[in-house]
Amino acid sequence: MDKYQNKYRVGSIRLPGYDYRKNGAYFITICTKNREHFFGKIVDAPTMQLNELGQITHKYWMEIPNHFPFVELENFVVMPNHTHGILVIKRDQFIELEKRQIFWLGQQKSLEMI
Repeated sequence: MDKYQNKYRVGSIRLPGYDYRKNGAYFITICTKNREHFFGKIVDAPTMQLNELGQITHKYWMEIPNHFPFVELENFVVMPNHTHGILVIKRDQFIELEKRQIFWLGQQKSLEMI
């Protein structure tokens, strides 16, 4: 397995040839460099106490649908040195909505021309 950009320890586990823009549920794991505990600590298992960076990480994960309306968030957890989350891409529904909006805008412009 090749290393990502010839420098990262972990090779890509992506399925060759698969289009990850497709609709589906995706399990995402993001690890810190050298597995350092950047996001907080476990105080009394299973309780995770987020520090400021952990809170920022959680906040920005929750904002993903604000930037990508075709993405729904499922479970998400911040651990001391990594995060796990599931996001669901539902692009077809968004495309249909976008088509209706474009059609409506086209009708508005047509009325202005009359």
